[in-house]
Amino acid sequence: MKQELLSVGIDIGTTTTHLVFCMLRAENTRSVSQIPRQRIAADSKILYQSPIFFTPLDQDGNIDAPAVYRLVEAEYRRASIEPGAVSCGAAIITGESAARRNAAALIAELSRLAGDFVAASAGAELESILAARGSGASAFSRRTGSRVRNIDIGGGTTNAATFLSGELENAWCLDFGGRFIRFSEDGIVASISPSAQQLFEELGLEINCGDKPRECLLVESANAVAFAILDACLESDDDQMQAHPQYWFSGGVAELIKESEKNKLVFGDMGVFLADALHTELERRGLSYKISDQAIRATVIGAGSEIVQLSGHTVFVDEALLPLKNLPLLRVPKGASLASCLRELHGNYVDQFEDGPVALILPDLPLHTYKALCEAAEQILGFIEAVEPVAPHVFVTRSDSAMALGQQIRKRSRDLPLIVLDGIDLLKGDYLEIGRTISGGLTLPVIVKTLVFPDQIELPEVKEK
Repeated sequence: MKQELLSVGIDIGTTTTHLVFCMLRAENTRSVSQIPRQRIAADSKILYQSPIFFTPLDQDGNIDAPAVYRLVEAEYRRASIEPGAVSCGAAIITGESAARRNAAALIAELSRLAGDFVAASAGAELESILAARGSGASAFSRRTGSRVRNIDIGGGTTNAATFLSGELENAWCLDFGGRFIRFSEDGIVASISPSAQQLFEELGLEINCGDKPRECLLVESANAVAFAILDACLESDDDQMQAHPQYWFSGGVAELIKESEKNKLVFGDMGVFLADALHTELERRGLSYKISDQAIRATVIGAGSEIVQLSGHTVFVDEALLPLKNLPLLRVPKGASLASCLRELHGNYVDQFEDGPVALILPDLPLHTYKALCEAAEQILGFIEAVEPVAPHVFVTRSDSAMALGQQIRKRSRDLPLIVLDGIDLLKGDYLEIGRTISGGLTLPVIVKTLVFPDQIELPEVKEK
């Protein structure tokens, strides 16, 4: 029997804001003779997609927090979704919006509206991965065994993620997007992004705020940015590769490659010019590429349907400790012994993480014997006693041994607030979130994410209607 989870994805970008509701289904991917392993099923479906809204900004160019909150609240009502019904998902701020003064406060407020287990996230790496998953690029890579690079071009940034046979190889961000120049209603240059300004200076392009440039100069600037984006994509290829990856494009600019606008300044930025320049340059270079069917919605679909993982039936958890948010992930080099791993974690914890709980990633452990389990439990307890980390104590293993390891630790320390997880793809995220159990208490929904906001933030004043 499949467990259903209602998920939301909320994406507040440099140019646009939108959200999506998905019904996720958890299923066991192993046979009846094996330890169950829960995964999000392929037949999960989108229930509702909002219209694409321009991100509301105030007169100072910051996000208009009350306006965004009201927008999202209205879409919940339009979709007939109660916030309390949402089980999981992500509310993320992407692109240049993540650097806005009040971005952290807004995303925290939206997270509370969305549900009690929704990640409030930002960061270029997460955005790159979610866009690639929402566009279908990572699934295509897994299905075909090929190398695919998804390039998501939004208003403020270009985010790329490369997958080989469905496994993430790398992710990176470039500070160029369709809003590298913004215009007033009468076509006057209102702002130029720092990256574009630097590029213009290097190329000798004379475009300044207050100007009303000729179209030929705007075309030249768009060509320069298109070259920079594509050159970055090619330069990031390994010299040992026999062939370039397949290129997929998503994001608002990719949507314009499919259907270019005659009015070049219809959005008050360079998005249409950049889309035209990219299309021309892709054809000139003879690069094979695909525009995602859900180009402009790729990131928000990824946030709603692809961010949640499930830690399987072998977890060890005290349910009273859940949910947990924003646990920093402490990592160690691959191949390290448990003893050396704990020594390094000891130093890292004392130096950086004395103020709150963390999730400690354990190395690959040979826990197939009772003796090995007992030795590992003794070493972990010794670490806890020496460091005295803030409770609860969260450990992540790569093998199906979390329950057995947790039982051995608890056997030696009855009252220890403890969680041991396994079966999690940790990607390259920096933080872990753990939701309340599902499937009769045997499975935990987990989110691995990046986060660029401080923990202690002042929430915006949101007026009720």
